[in-house]
Amino acid sequence: MGRMMVEIPLPQEWKEAWNTWDLRGFIILSLSLQTFMIFIAPLRKQTKSNWLVMPLWSAYLLADWAANFAVGLISNSQGNPDERIIKYAERTTALYLASADRFKDSMLTEADPGPNYAKLMDEFNYKKQANLPTQIVRLPEPDTLAKSANKAKRGTLTELEVIQYGYQFYEKFRGLIVDMIFSQKERNQSRNFFLNRTAEEAFKVVEVELNFIYDILFTKLPIVYSKTGAIIRILSFATICSAIVLFVFKSKSNFKEADVTITYGLLFGALVLDSSALLMLLFSDRTIIYLQKSPDDEPNDKSVKSRILTHLTQSRIWRLQLQTRRWSQSISAYNLISYCLNPQSKLSERIFDKLGLSWFLDGIFYVENKEFSPDLKNFIFEELKWKSELADDLETTKKISSARGDCVLLVEEGCSDLFKHLIDVDYDQSIILWHLVTDICYNKDLDNGKPKSEKQEIAKLLSDYMLYLLIRQPSMMSAVAGIGQIRFRDTCAEVKRFFVERRGAEASDVKQTNQGCRGARIESKTACEELLKVSTKVEPVTIKGDRSKSLLFDSCRLAKQLMDKNVKEEKKDKWVIISKLWVEMLCYAASHSRPSMQAAQVSRGGELITIVWLLMTHFGLGDQFQINEGFAVTGHRLPPPASASASASPASDVAVPEINDDQVLVKVVAAALNPVGYKRRLGYFKATDSPLPNLDFVQAAALSLAIETAYEGLERAGFSEGKSILVLNDAGGVGSFVIQEKKLGRDISWEEIWRQSHCKKGKRPLDKLSEDGNPIIDDLDLEEDVGYSNLTYKLSPTRVRPIKALEASTLNNLPLGGFDKLQTALRLHSVLL
Repeated sequence: MGRMMVEIPLPQEWKEAWNTWDLRGFIILSLSLQTFMIFIAPLRKQTKSNWLVMPLWSAYLLADWAANFAVGLISNSQGNPDERIIKYAERTTALYLASADRFKDSMLTEADPGPNYAKLMDEFNYKKQANLPTQIVRLPEPDTLAKSANKAKRGTLTELEVIQYGYQFYEKFRGLIVDMIFSQKERNQSRNFFLNRTAEEAFKVVEVELNFIYDILFTKLPIVYSKTGAIIRILSFATICSAIVLFVFKSKSNFKEADVTITYGLLFGALVLDSSALLMLLFSDRTIIYLQKSPDDEPNDKSVKSRILTHLTQSRIWRLQLQTRRWSQSISAYNLISYCLNPQSKLSERIFDKLGLSWFLDGIFYVENKEFSPDLKNFIFEELKWKSELADDLETTKKISSARGDCVLLVEEGCSDLFKHLIDVDYDQSIILWHLVTDICYNKDLDNGKPKSEKQEIAKLLSDYMLYLLIRQPSMMSAVAGIGQIRFRDTCAEVKRFFVERRGAEASDVKQTNQGCRGARIESKTACEELLKVSTKVEPVTIKGDRSKSLLFDSCRLAKQLMDKNVKEEKKDKWVIISKLWVEMLCYAASHSRPSMQAAQVSRGGELITIVWLLMTHFGLGDQFQINEGFAVTGHRLPPPASASASASPASDVAVPEINDDQVLVKVVAAALNPVGYKRRLGYFKATDSPLPNLDFVQAAALSLAIETAYEGLERAGFSEGKSILVLNDAGGVGSFVIQEKKLGRDISWEEIWRQSHCKKGKRPLDKLSEDGNPIIDDLDLEEDVGYSNLTYKLSPTRVRPIKALEASTLNNLPLGGFDKLQTALRLHSVLL
């Protein structure tokens, strides 16, 4: 049975109108859509509004469809047997240029084979065979030192320098988008630069960097600024002008007046669009970089580029463009209690569910965009800067990046009881838990009439933002989201049930129906008051079990705990702790998110988490840095002294021996190592290296650095009169000062030591060091020749405290097995000063 064609009857007038205006209408539509996109598309990186995003994406889809349909109409009217071949080749080329592999290759740096390993090992073996003392050491790369001034530039940045530095960091770190790993050298450069910036400057540089990422991902600027793009742009503009001139002088007697008008509109419309695009390119950041790429380049007033750059930066359009924001400068807030207290009516909820619009309308009704305040900007920057200053090595960096609130509790005293609410729970659970805690405490303080503090507002804003990311942006939090959606739904269900029971189910339903989808049954302050009235002496899990994932009354217990702590310790502000916790949880989410999702946000108005993600990278925080800096060379070295056991095994491999008459078991409280002597024992000084004139290594170590090391070692260990101390290598500079200070039995301040060793009248310290005897001891009126035989060793039960005081640990019965063994054991337990 064949198929039957059903023809829909249409009036003849409609058919004639369609045949007349089909091609003309679609050409006009295509031009209108192109005009709309050229002027409106740049706004998509500046706003999150759905009212702009929806028309813009519709225009993108319609533009392709309208252009293809118009070309199809032209092809049908003229016919072209080669069109299919041309169209196939065009699409194949476009697919290749837009493929993921092609994009990834453009993001990666050039291949780096590294140092010539084979050549280096040949040289090493030759020297070994010649019985020369040889060691392989790693030296800093040359440009690391040559450009150090540029990397750590001090002072205020100009707007021009902000763009130039933003481009430099974009060039270095654009591989972040494709999960590229960076070297220690790049980490140091970026870290040194941002540690010397203000919050305003740092955020501006990162915003410029994100704009360059936007250009390469979502625009054609990289092609336009190439030589090929410039040639095509010139030819395009010249072709349009030529077409206008030819059409003006062409006889139009055979054309309809409407067709002539449309043609003029198309030609001059194309000219206006091309001129506007050219003007946008002229005042873009790419033009600034083309004219002067580096802030260190000396401007040449006579060069054409310098003159153009001067005119551009002094123009009114440039000043207006600087006032244009580079991202939305807003933070989306999503509040759980407000969501539950402002439900949709049951009728509208059913309708929206059937139409699949519930998620979209929830984003309109319950998500609020709030301004990104300068206070929040400064607070986030200072927290990241503080973390970066602690992250001197990669191991510490990884610990800081993996912290989600525990580092804050370690620093703040009296907060150890809060660990279980951060470390012992899933990340998504901690977000919902602390979100409710923040909301309850915030509304409770408002009810008490307390003025809003800066930290209180910051904590509230970050709390709502983190819940927005967890619930409304699950793709960005996919690596850490867990079962956050389930916990959110269960908690919302318990909140709604709680207030339905408190207000009465029937009255609640009536109010819910009458007030519509945005009517509020209870104010947030009243709701939080009623939640705090519930007795929470018994843990909710004891009563409910683990079937429900609701966290409502767990948050009430924690909120009461924080309020009680704040009352007992009046000097401690709970909002300082809560605000810092939220920044650390934001950093954890940023460092554990997928780079591809971060890059996608730059075309949607941008997100704060994307800014933080990039800032953390520039501060050297995260796991993107795993390569050591420098390159290896061979050289002669001084052999280590006999007292240092180079082949000693780690202390953890040595069994604890029994105490004999010739052995000492030491309880290590703190240790101070001679910086110069320690490097010498490890063979870091080559045979060609010589100390200062008239100074050997021991005397050089006995200068102010040795004095300070000895003094800080005693201070950090908490030594006082009557306590015992063991000094290794008492003939060295640090050892001499430690022994003499303890033997005197009196307090010597750092200022006194410095004054007596550097300010003796008549002679300089270096002059004194060249004389016979021990002038440093003489200047300080200390005794000489104090060795181990003069001291009594006793075991001390004092608890060992690491230098950063992150967590106390204890060393029991540490055996002595050489200098290297001791320092290895100390490093293992983080007590090395």
